[in-house]
Amino acid sequence: MYSVEELTNKLLDRARSRLFNTNEVNFDLCQSAILEALELIDSKPIPTVMLIDLAFVRLSLMLKIEPTEFQILLSKNALKKAESIIIVDDGSTKIGSVEVGGMHSEFN
Repeated sequence: MYSVEELTNKLLDRARSRLFNTNEVNFDLCQSAILEALELIDSKPIPTVMLIDLAFVRLSLMLKIEPTEFQILLSKNALKKAESIIIVDDGSTKIGSVEVGGMHSEFN
């Protein structure tokens, strides 16, 4: 996983290449968006691209730019991915695990 500074620089690069008001985009604002995105996913290890997508939407909202439907969909996918990751007590992760219980007959 990348450091917060590296993630911030990745977001800053994306914002400068995709937004029209680049003069309003700065390192501190991008770092705030990254930290909010990390908080939303509980710092779970989702793919970096998904984290940047989520942070880009947070940045857009900070700049009072309405995200597109596609950006919202990408954000929802990032949140779903984070939700599917389970952190086990020993610090390892499980992705998409399903708990299986015993079957019981209602006739017994």
